[in-house]
Amino acid sequence: MLIFAFKAFFVPVSKAGKPDIIVVSSMPIFPSLTGWLIKKRYKAKRFIFEIRDIWPLSAQLMMGYSKYHPFILFMAWFEKIGYRKSDYIVSVLPNAASHINPISGNPDKLKYIPNGISEALLNSEALPEDVEKLLPKNKTIIGYTGTIGMANALEYLTEAAAMLKDNNQLHFVLVGDGYLKAELTDKYSNLPNLTFIPKIKKAYMQAMIARFDICFIGRNNTPLFDHGVSSNKYFDYMLAGKPVLVSSNKIKDPVELSGCGIIVEPDSAEAIKKGVEELMSLPKLELKEMGAKGRQYVLLYHNFNFLSDQYSKLFD
Repeated sequence: MLIFAFKAFFVPVSKAGKPDIIVVSSMPIFPSLTGWLIKKRYKAKRFIFEIRDIWPLSAQLMMGYSKYHPFILFMAWFEKIGYRKSDYIVSVLPNAASHINPISGNPDKLKYIPNGISEALLNSEALPEDVEKLLPKNKTIIGYTGTIGMANALEYLTEAAAMLKDNNQLHFVLVGDGYLKAELTDKYSNLPNLTFIPKIKKAYMQAMIARFDICFIGRNNTPLFDHGVSSNKYFDYMLAGKPVLVSSNKIKDPVELSGCGIIVEPDSAEAIKKGVEELMSLPKLELKEMGAKGRQYVLLYHNFNFLSDQYSKLFD
């Protein structure tokens, strides 16, 4: 990330053209300095600092680093430059103001523009035969797609699957790879109602989600998520018109705002189990209507035309 920040300063303007607008989009936070220097060097009109994940706060709250750790202080210096030297701060997180505004000192420059999704993703490719064979037949599928890592709290989903192993109508499917996958597969390899599927291409994603009856999103119980989330996973699920079970604090996420699912307390397999049972008890028509709310919401508020219109106003 440091190498990228350094090399970006030497972007070949003679080939690319003199920039009018500089956009620095995190995760890498070090290019905040690069963006500001490029603006000054070429007298650009705007420097926009876009925050996707709040660093170094993420490392402090997820990994337990002290705010006085040398590397945290080092990252915080670049964060401060981005917030204070930019003309606008764009956050994909709805509740980020409480963290960003005290550092920037200018609440007016912060704009909330979330992530988006394209309807073109509905033109999904059919699942390969070898993947299709891994999916259970004639079962209600609780599905997850994405990274199998710490931030997604899948240890509680798999524990909930173990608690529901005697329900032969249910099956849990986790699609993806990650550093926790080996640990979870070893621990729950004997479960008859749990299947792990390797990571698939994005082109297959909608075809996979179409096989799910309920989609799952999990977050750990940490103050980090009080600032909100804008995971593309939400939009993949909602675009497919599926009801969503969220294990997380209520944080104005798309599921809460659209009413396309239910939210249960985080870090609790028992809460996830009860959430699954609650959704299972609903009539199929009600689940379909719930999923339709999510699809309508994401097409209205997270389509690229709507979002790009908001973004373009920052260029004027």
